[in-house]
Amino acid sequence: MLSKNLTNMLLPIMFIAGICLCSAFSSTGSYAQSKSNGDRQNSAGIDIDNVAKESNIIKKAYRSTTYKLPRFVSLAKDKVYVRSGPGQRYPIRWVYMRKGYPVEIIREFENWRKIRDIDGQDGWVYHRMLSGRRSAIIQADKPVPAYQKSNIGDDKKPLINIMLEPFVIVLLEECIKAACYVSVEGYHGWVERKYIWGIYEAEIFD
Repeated sequence: MLSKNLTNMLLPIMFIAGICLCSAFSSTGSYAQSKSNGDRQNSAGIDIDNVAKESNIIKKAYRSTTYKLPRFVSLAKDKVYVRSGPGQRYPIRWVYMRKGYPVEIIREFENWRKIRDIDGQDGWVYHRMLSGRRSAIIQADKPVPAYQKSNIGDDKKPLINIMLEPFVIVLLEECIKAACYVSVEGYHGWVERKYIWGIYEAEIFD
């Protein structure tokens, strides 16, 4: 009889405890879901929002102008020092000895520009060592023709003005879909885009 009375007394207590326990689990689950939705953490516990913010800060840190990045420019001096970082305290990696040599700006930091050349080598130079004057390099294994007219794709090709040797530096005067008008040492002509390093695939200008 005593055992039966004890059982009757314990049943309500166990029922109430069960309700509290379920409520606790439900509350914990809701908190976890809310935290996941609010802070955008991935499965590894990394805060995606903070990563995105830090990425934007890094991007801004490597921009000091409103010009497009990347972009092609040319060397403004006959002697340009390339350093390992954006400042004179960084060691010189090599020296360019050719004014007008085309390079690509890929980063900016204050008055310094990180550039990359045709060989894929990169480093930092002072901004005054660069010019917006566009130049290019003839990239081919054999001499490339520079034509009198731009209708290079026609069955009857135009007359050739000059043959350009591989790795010759030319000035870019104009670029259309099929070719670019270049000049070198007083000679002019249209060269097929595929032979030119120093322009982007869809870039057109005059």
